[in-house]
Amino acid sequence: MKMPQLIERLKHNWTIKVMCFVVAFFIYLFYNISTLDTKTLSIPLEIKQEGEVLLTSLPTHFVRVTVRGKPEDIVQISEQDFSAFLDLNAYVEAGSFSIPVSLQVSKQATLFSPLEFSCKPERVTLNLDKKMLSYIPVSPSFTGDLQKGYELESFKIEPAYIEALGPEKIILAIKEFKTKEVSLENASASFVQSVDIINTNNFVSFDPNINFSVHVAIKKIFTTKDFRANLGYFSGLSENLFVEDAFPSYTLSLRGFINDIEDFSLDSHSLYVDLSEIDEAGIYELPLEFNLPTDFEVLEFEPKNIVIELKEKQLAIED
Repeated sequence: MKMPQLIERLKHNWTIKVMCFVVAFFIYLFYNISTLDTKTLSIPLEIKQEGEVLLTSLPTHFVRVTVRGKPEDIVQISEQDFSAFLDLNAYVEAGSFSIPVSLQVSKQATLFSPLEFSCKPERVTLNLDKKMLSYIPVSPSFTGDLQKGYELESFKIEPAYIEALGPEKIILAIKEFKTKEVSLENASASFVQSVDIINTNNFVSFDPNINFSVHVAIKKIFTTKDFRANLGYFSGLSENLFVEDAFPSYTLSLRGFINDIEDFSLDSHSLYVDLSEIDEAGIYELPLEFNLPTDFEVLEFEPKNIVIELKEKQLAIED
């Protein structure tokens, strides 16, 4: 058939022929679409924020990805073929922004054809703030009671500050970080303990590998106690001498460890007068001496000296 004749035949009823072609094309598309399978996947939503701003509101944790393709291809598609993320690195100012969800598809999935996919939600509205780095003090948290008679003298934490990164407004509102509880229950001696820092804010981060230690100084509680008594004895009294009067009255103020001094009481051996250097009768002014526990401190006592009269014993005369 010659070319002019072919062209002439194509022109004959050309509108009908074009309509038939269009109908056939749509039938083909409809057939292909009707044979595609659908699968919905739940993909974790990641955040890329290495720039100048950080999140101040929590986004959704997952997005739904709907995939359409040939049945034999769809069965091979899984969550591992997609990654979803919000890229904040292009933002430099604080404010509220509608940020598009970006999808990445694995190389294996791109080999399937046809393959259609869509994401919901397509955009996420987030509040952003400028990134701020600050050194914030760390304070220990104590629990429990010390052993009776002891008190907390001092404490410190090393290092005393922590380098925290977060949104500016949140960082400025944080006055200190607390440690996990340090138990003082029944403690009676100073100690050092390693501790972890409590971070209750999801938008603030710091180096978790820094080692913190609390240094606790514990000391005994000392108190004073006053006594008024006439208990005591005369030490070293010569065999040929005697004291006619009773041991004199006195007042005494002692300082000592509260656990020891609270239950302490004087007895006849607590104070004495040393007469070992005297061998003649007479009137003497002598100091009061103490026979007290070595860890007690004598603050005040009256009188400092006492006056006693030593008399000679009368020997019996035999008939």
